[in-house]
Amino acid sequence: MRDWLDREFVKIAVFAAAFDLFSRYFAQIGTHQLVAYGLDRGWPMPVNERLFVYAVYFDMFASLLFWLAWFGLAFRLIRLLDPAKGKA
Repeated sequence: MRDWLDREFVKIAVFAAAFDLFSRYFAQIGTHQLVAYGLDRGWPMPVNERLFVYAVYFDMFASLLFWLAWFGLAFRLIRLLDPAKGKA
């Protein structure tokens, strides 16, 4: 288990974090399309568009913080499982 975490966890975590951030970026594109649809229908959306964009940016930032926390947890687990490597 120690060896697997030491060898593979960072690759898996980086891939998962990148996938999460890219999916949130594409969600932002979808949000812009929804806002454009509302503007085409005559809905008063300029303020809502700004709020949607801020919400998506906040979501991306929250996701980044979430993945940073998981990276920290993983490295703590690696140090706990193998104290000699944690001191090196």
